[in-house]
Amino acid sequence: MFKQSQKLSAGVTLLEMMVALLVLSIGLLGVATLQSRGQQFNQVAYVRTQATFLAYDLMEKIKINQSLASNGAGIYNGECPGDMSCDEDDIYCVTKCDGDDHNCTVGDLAEYDKGQWCGLLRGTLPGGSATLVWVTAPNNTQYYQITIQWKNILDNKDKDHETKTWRLYL
Repeated sequence: MFKQSQKLSAGVTLLEMMVALLVLSIGLLGVATLQSRGQQFNQVAYVRTQATFLAYDLMEKIKINQSLASNGAGIYNGECPGDMSCDEDDIYCVTKCDGDDHNCTVGDLAEYDKGQWCGLLRGTLPGGSATLVWVTAPNNTQYYQITIQWKNILDNKDKDHETKTWRLYL
């Protein structure tokens, strides 16, 4: 009788081990996917933080040169295209002022600041571009609107770029 019960349970332990291994494998795949997605979300947060730092950097540059910027003269208005390459005719890459020259006018310094900032934007954000506009609202409130756009690095098919806008009231 003892021999017959041994024959009925033969191979059950192997089957239990295979099921346990399958469950463990599925769990480990879930953990690996979670880790991968976590790294992607960290990268997205990093890029958003860099965009915020860049916007505040430009705001500080505009505030320093407030005498020119506050009248909406347009020296800071314009775009920083993301696919721009530098050549000697490019206003964003070559300016009359190198930042250290004491003979720079206020306009030259603003042009230099914007050129340096545009280069930093393109080097920091994937596919980064920006638009700066002097806005006069209906209630006569005036401000700079800084819109920064960059390539979405997540696998979101509906949204290929992310955009964030800041306002600087002078």
